[in-house]
Amino acid sequence: MMGELWEALPPRLQGVQAQESRELEAALLADLRPGDVIMIKGSLGSKMGPLVSALLAAYASRQQPVRQDRVSTN
Repeated sequence: MMGELWEALPPRLQGVQAQESRELEAALLADLRPGDVIMIKGSLGSKMGPLVSALLAAYASRQQPVRQDRVSTN
């Protein structure tokens, strides 16, 4: 149903839409900029944990630590 909402939005308001969470990883990592704050929310069934893991891995070598309040990758 969210795909239908995405299609109904004007192109300037459309973000990234995918059927599976793993399809979002490259776009998420490419779009982040220093100072950005994000929240990834999803059920275990939506498999958002791998996105959190990808972010932690991508930013593990940065000087400023990634704040991991309530991080769960399950």
